[in-house]
Amino acid sequence: ACSVVQAKFNRESLINWTSFEAVQKGQKTRYLRFRTVAYGIVLCVVFCALMVAGSKKEYMLLNINRSSELYEVQKRDNESVVSNSYVFLFHNTDNKPHKYYFEAQIQGKKDLLKIVKPNEPFELKPKARAKKIVILEALSNLAQSEDEDTILPLQIRAYALDDERIEVLRESIFVHPKREF
Repeated sequence: ACSVVQAKFNRESLINWTSFEAVQKGQKTRYLRFRTVAYGIVLCVVFCALMVAGSKKEYMLLNINRSSELYEVQKRDNESVVSNSYVFLFHNTDNKPHKYYFEAQIQGKKDLLKIVKPNEPFELKPKARAKKIVILEALSNLAQSEDEDTILPLQIRAYALDDERIEVLRESIFVHPKREF
């Protein structure tokens, strides 16, 4: 309406693409000023950062929770065996089904633990979740003290058997009772 009314009086439209400074000084609008260039650069940087972040998709999510009991000691063949229980929540975020499994190690040594449960890989459909009760058993006496329980760092590597790019690393703890139990 402003453009039509102003045109009847042979005047310039009241609605223009201009800056406050150009109106005040009566100058022509400069589109290549510092602010417009800076805003353009900032938008390009943010767009590039979003593209990089969006391209790094995790194809599997893994949440690890320890059970409420610290450990369990069982007698087998006159020897005590210590096990820890965990709840693993796997989530397949890929668009294809995959077979998953994991390995666990203490202090970078794979031969200190045995995976009791689950003992076989399992398949997850696309976008599916699975809760697995995991029991890890110490293959030797890992106690480091006679006075208190030993808390050892546990590294868990979960992976897809059919796709080498799908791998998740998590950390937890393995608790072993004092030497004389």
